[in-house]
Amino acid sequence: MTILIVNVGSTSLKFKVFKFPEETILASGRLEKIGRTECPITLVGRSGKKRESTANLPDYGAAIDTIIADLLSPEEGILNYLEELAAVGFKTVHAGPLSLGEGAKFLTLDVLQAMEDFSFVAMAHNPPYLKAIRTFTDKLPGIPMVGLFEPAFHATMPPKAYTYSVPFEWQAKAGIRVYGFHGASHRSVWEQTVRLLNIPPREQDKFRVVSCHLGGSSSLCGIRGGRSMDTTMGYSPQTGLPHNNRCETIDPFAVLHMMQRKGWGVEKMAEVLTTECGLKGISGLSGDVGELNDQTADNGRARLALAVFHYHVAKQAVAMGVACGGIDAIAFAGGIGERGVPNRWAICQELAGMVQVFLDKAKNEACVSKEGIISTHDSPVKVVVVMTNEELVVAREVHALLNR
Repeated sequence: MTILIVNVGSTSLKFKVFKFPEETILASGRLEKIGRTECPITLVGRSGKKRESTANLPDYGAAIDTIIADLLSPEEGILNYLEELAAVGFKTVHAGPLSLGEGAKFLTLDVLQAMEDFSFVAMAHNPPYLKAIRTFTDKLPGIPMVGLFEPAFHATMPPKAYTYSVPFEWQAKAGIRVYGFHGASHRSVWEQTVRLLNIPPREQDKFRVVSCHLGGSSSLCGIRGGRSMDTTMGYSPQTGLPHNNRCETIDPFAVLHMMQRKGWGVEKMAEVLTTECGLKGISGLSGDVGELNDQTADNGRARLALAVFHYHVAKQAVAMGVACGGIDAIAFAGGIGERGVPNRWAICQELAGMVQVFLDKAKNEACVSKEGIISTHDSPVKVVVVMTNEELVVAREVHALLNR
């Protein structure tokens, strides 16, 4: 069975083609800066050889045509014909209550309508996904479109973790509750952490991991026995930790007061909360942690932005430990988690007063864009870096759905 997995960005498409049951990757690629005349394209085919080029990709339709042409190219030898594809799978983000429940879902009209209904809540994610899904449907008629929603992994949270202290009918009638996101990544982090630490299957049911997905968008998840117990993102992806340019969890009356003071409507405030806040808002420079790391010697606001970020990650890691009844391991993933050597160090220093975690400085500095154990041998709480593999998690769930 051959499955195409697509990860949609606001101006990019990433994809991998998996062969099941072997779980081998037949091809992978990335198309960036969609909407421009010279869009970078990277493709790795069956041979493993990387091919880089540029093309005029004015919209998703042109980008998807390029993907299809590459998949059918005799030179690449990926597919002989499109009907070899059993499904196209997506790492979908938010469809309200339909996001929850076990496993992947066929992207039927009612599911797509639910995504439309929650587009305001996930405005950076749902609109490009909807556009891509509909375009793939037009280009590949008859091939099932399947989505694994980010909140699905968090469906195991107990009511005390997902219930907001608002009128109770809000949850029943409008779906106002904690959903959580980065589910595919947190699941992948769990699987790779227990593998890396050689946790025997009989001990995994009680093993407790704080998964730290840190990147342009960041969240933590407390995982016990492979089940999400709590997470930092809530009703929308604009919550929890400070993100690159999106707000963290903030007092709603601060937002209401600024709307009143500025005379802003809902749309304007939503734009500010999703584009002008986060680390960018604090620093006044950038929301990119790598760039802020380079500015700390000379810029006080860059230092403050990073201090806020490190503090909140550490504080929420302790909270995730409460949800799990303790912490056995802390796992870093995502762009910052994989490459942010000073950031991992600073977060663990913030944790040191509350959690018995001892980082090995040399191991931490050597572990960049690769997996590894970076805590000392005698650290009661282990610290690891893992390379999250969201596409494989999605592909497995799509495969499982097709085999039911």
